Amino acid sequence: MTVGSIESQCDLQNEPDVPREAVRLWEETVLRCDHLFSNSSFVQNSLEREYGLRSEVIATGVDTRFFSPLAGRMPNQRAQVLFVGSLRRRKHPDYLLSAAVSFPGADFRIAGGGPMAGELRDGIAKMGLRNVALLGLLDAEQLREEYRSADIFLFPSTFEGSPKVILEAAACGLPVIVRDNYCTETVIHGVTGYQAGSEGEIFSWLQQLIASPNLRRQLGQAGRIHSQKYDWDVITAQWEQAFERMTGMQEIRQAS
Repeated sequence: MTVGSIESQCDLQNEPDVPREAVRLWEETVLRCDHLFSNSSFVQNSLEREYGLRSEVIATGVDTRFFSPLAGRMPNQRAQVLFVGSLRRRKHPDYLLSAAVSFPGADFRIAGGGPMAGELRDGIAKMGLRNVALLGLLDAEQLREEYRSADIFLFPSTFEGSPKVILEAAACGLPVIVRDNYCTETVIHGVTGYQAGSEGEIFSWLQQLIASPNLRRQLGQAGRIHSQKYDWDVITAQWEQAFERMTGMQEIRQAS
């Protein structure tokens, strides 16, 4: 018995950032498993639409004990906006440079590595941006400190499944702004953050959050509560039940 986990939307052939060889390998291994699981309803629907394959949904998990707000943290004098992810075209980390130009009263921090690192560094220098910092790759402890020090999590990626960084940020009490392309269940629009349909909408929600510490606190607290539904203890129990069920089904088939 083999089990495959699908963690992104499945029209990979339309995404120039994903090498054709990687798509072929994924199709020849993961998609040929006996049981398939998707990490969101959107991914489940994408898999069935693109390949005609059905799957069960078990969401991505987060360690809400490790990723947690810092008690008694003093507020930042300038709103701090954080991005975490690979620096690739589909993640759109360059949006943070545009936002830094539009919101000079806020600070923007970009954590991660990837092929766009040089381009971003050049852009920061060319535009003379003093309110943007490239942090590079961070370990778990460093990453948690960035979440805990930030005020807003901005993730403008357009090609995803159910990104773990969204849950990590929410677990640390941050309001989250994402794109609505992948309809993630981990961000409740207007409650824990915002799902934006365009760059203009991203900047509109960002403007509101930068201007209102009370709104940031309200959405961040709701995000922390919502993230606990995806704690690894909850998600692990769902995996245990799934494996017990699959094992039982296999034993019945072997007995027959």
